[in-house]
Amino acid sequence: MVFHLPKAKSPVVDLSGQVGSLVGLSVFTLFSCVRTVLRGRLSLAETRDQALFIARVSSVPALLLMLPVGVLVAVSVGELAPDGPRANVSAAD
Repeated sequence: MVFHLPKAKSPVVDLSGQVGSLVGLSVFTLFSCVRTVLRGRLSLAETRDQALFIARVSSVPALLLMLPVGVLVAVSVGELAPDGPRANVSAAD
């Protein structure tokens, strides 16, 4: 079985398609969760406990991944700043 990617139309069209798919999946998941709780197939306390567990388990790794990315961005922006004797001269001078 071979999977072929669709041809790219334009960056804006492709981005809007991806964002639309993400929003659609999020809405479907939220409605499915609410429907499952309302039908009584899953208790509200269990849903709350599961959501808190996922948030607690995934927040620390996300924060640890953001630190090196933040340092990389800070260093990259710092390299773009002008250097030299006229670096601190404002445009009004």
